[in-house]
Amino acid sequence: MRNYGAYVGPATHLDTDLYAIVEAVCKKFYVAPTDALGAFAKYLFQKLVEQYLVFLEGVGHPRTLMESIYSIVYVEARKLTREVNPPSLICRDLEPDKIAHEREPKWKLCDLFVWLIDRVSNYFRFLITVEETSYVRDGSDVYQFTLTFSKKEDLAT
Repeated sequence: MRNYGAYVGPATHLDTDLYAIVEAVCKKFYVAPTDALGAFAKYLFQKLVEQYLVFLEGVGHPRTLMESIYSIVYVEARKLTREVNPPSLICRDLEPDKIAHEREPKWKLCDLFVWLIDRVSNYFRFLITVEETSYVRDGSDVYQFTLTFSKKEDLAT
């Protein structure tokens, strides 16, 4: 595995390389990678809330946060190293309660993203339903997460 400093995306490290590390560590400790990524997402989001609350200030709806991932998180990742070239991430507006995140290419750490969505859901007390699909566009594989937002109290009725 090549080492180019901080891991911020496939341009600095292939996510398959990072996922190979995750799998090896999980095998050593008899933990499923999905469970490990879930625990890491919980830790990661808690650290975000504790240390970088500025990202959440004034955000009253999880959709707002999820729409800002590329414009905030990737911009911050670029500050870590000049060589960073994060994978393409497009957020499309589908309906008032639905957005789609499209990534090129599909990445091995999709489970981490799904677990982070779960943490966002808990933080905002919203149900976020995730539908995962993949397709080919202009010869490239595209992986799409469609997120549907529902207030948890709306579901009780």
